[in-house]
Amino acid sequence: MDNNLGNLYSLLAGKWMIEDQFANSLAPYLINILKKGDLPESNKTKPTGFVYMSTDGIVSEETDTDQKYVAVLSIKGPILKYSQFCGPQGTKSMVNILEKWSDDQNVVGVLLDIDSGGGQVAGTGEFAHYLHNYKKPIVAYTDGMICSAAFYIASATNEIIANSHADCIGSIGTMIKYLDIDGYYEKMGAKVIEVYATKSTHKNNAFRKAKEGDLKPMIKEELDPINEVFHNEVLEYRPQVIKENLNGHHTSSMDQAKELGLIDVIGDKQYAIDRVFALAEQNNQNQNNQDMSGENKNYGQIAAATGQEELKLSSKILSGKKGVFLTQSQLELLEQKLEGHDSALNTALEAVDEKTKEVTTLEATAATIETSVSNALETADLEAGEDINASITQLGTKVKEYGAQAGSEGTKVISKGDRDTGEGESTAIMDSI
Repeated sequence: MDNNLGNLYSLLAGKWMIEDQFANSLAPYLINILKKGDLPESNKTKPTGFVYMSTDGIVSEETDTDQKYVAVLSIKGPILKYSQFCGPQGTKSMVNILEKWSDDQNVVGVLLDIDSGGGQVAGTGEFAHYLHNYKKPIVAYTDGMICSAAFYIASATNEIIANSHADCIGSIGTMIKYLDIDGYYEKMGAKVIEVYATKSTHKNNAFRKAKEGDLKPMIKEELDPINEVFHNEVLEYRPQVIKENLNGHHTSSMDQAKELGLIDVIGDKQYAIDRVFALAEQNNQNQNNQDMSGENKNYGQIAAATGQEELKLSSKILSGKKGVFLTQSQLELLEQKLEGHDSALNTALEAVDEKTKEVTTLEATAATIETSVSNALETADLEAGEDINASITQLGTKVKEYGAQAGSEGTKVISKGDRDTGEGESTAIMDSI
């Protein structure tokens, strides 16, 4: 009974990451619990797990086998922290099962077979963190719903695969359906009285205000902080999710889900199982080729090129077990960026080619000048200097020396008029002799 009371409390007092229609479908279940005052106990004391082998069919978890296989964890119905005797398995119990598979050398990886519209906030973030750091590959698959808390969980896996006829993907948001049960108890003859200590004026403030009709404290103090963590961790685990889709939107189109980065591939269950095997093989290769430096680099340029400037894309995210998938729009954006850089590079190369031609011309001119200077040095019987400037200086000095010598006046050039006058004077002299 104590465990039942704890489960009942978690159902009535918890906050939820859940798709609204799915939440409404659970209302009759909750009403039935309130009417009966107890949670029906199931004969099922141990959840039955199954493992799928790639080509040899299905074997029970209890079957002894030396073959490698994929373990399948079924996540159906609401996401709850603690297991319910009436059916749903809690995330705490799921961790225990996954721990067992983690140590099983025959289990190469895990398939999460999900059909859930979401569930409790409590325990979901912790479970997603556990999955994100799981040492074996995990693939999430659905032929139904992966919404809200269920998407929180799926985002932490290596890949999300949806059947082409799946129902709904997304609804990434936080809500609360506040159930004021005071009237229920009063109808049963009980009188509800709440008394708070003098210095406890803010205790249960959001819920007290909600009873008075003011929902703002509930939104600001309770839901918004949870939602912020929810969104940030989904983007950390799955950077390819389009940020604009974090408004609670969901889609029933698997093609659109893929475009929005909510899923990676449209495929059936066997394809999902095969992907676990493929990722396991890839994981083994990555471990064999692992860089032992342990350095975790950030790739800001890649983040900017794919429109994810706010994210810290690290080597831990971009490589190794988890890997990263890009949406079609992100691929196109990256292609445009690369085309732009390619065009700029071609322009720069053309400019370099022109400058190279100019340099070649200048080098040829310099060679001609060096040859002329060398010839002049040889004529002047001078040795070459350390460089061409020194050689030219030597030639200049030699020219000055020649110019300063006696009788070194320059040759006088006689014009034609002067030559005619000179000839007349010579004739006159001859005539006088």
